[in-house]
Amino acid sequence: YKSIFCLRQQAEAASQAVEALIHSLDAFAPQAGGDVRSSSVLFRHECCYLLGQIGADSADIEGVKKPVFLALLKVLEDEREDEVTRHEAAEGIAAVYNHNLDEANFDYKAFDAELLQFSAKYSCAEDTEYNEESDVAEFLRNARAHNGTAETGNSEVSEDEASVTHTRLFLRRNRRLMSILRRYVTDQPNSPLGETCYVALEGLKRQRARVCACQYRSFDPAIGVPNAVTEDIP
Repeated sequence: YKSIFCLRQQAEAASQAVEALIHSLDAFAPQAGGDVRSSSVLFRHECCYLLGQIGADSADIEGVKKPVFLALLKVLEDEREDEVTRHEAAEGIAAVYNHNLDEANFDYKAFDAELLQFSAKYSCAEDTEYNEESDVAEFLRNARAHNGTAETGNSEVSEDEASVTHTRLFLRRNRRLMSILRRYVTDQPNSPLGETCYVALEGLKRQRARVCACQYRSFDPAIGVPNAVTEDIP
């Protein structure tokens, strides 16, 4: 455990830490009758925990964010994984592509196409009722209500062009992921995984991707961020 936490703090590059953590997950994947080391739920949970933090903090799309997202999606979808591990993957995956991302240069179509090949659940996560314009309006209303600026009796959304553009890009990136999370909420509503996916989904609806305190980087998860303010609370 000391070794994997040292990876986050002392690796020469975030991509090296990510590679080692993903290798750790792959080397001892859960399987019936497998090596006893593969049954360490806590170890796998901590690997996902660190991947979520590193992926969110990094601005490196190809070397860090993409492999982290794919690794966490793989864990989330694997029903052989313990619910504790999948819960951590659900928390981390919501943050990866929603922090430190250069939206202007992010090719979401290429990203979407690659994930369609990677994940059966992702490829099926097409919301047939999806309407970008109405969803943008709903998201802006949610964000305004969450920030305490809802307009009583006014259903119209009047936001500046930058906010609308940001919200539209956010939806394009996260639409399929939100659909996957919604399925777990529906299928396992009273389970830890279902509840975590609910929190992640609601956070995404408010465009607040860091849905858990563990997504705020620190040397010790119990310490937190010394300079955090109220707005940083998930």
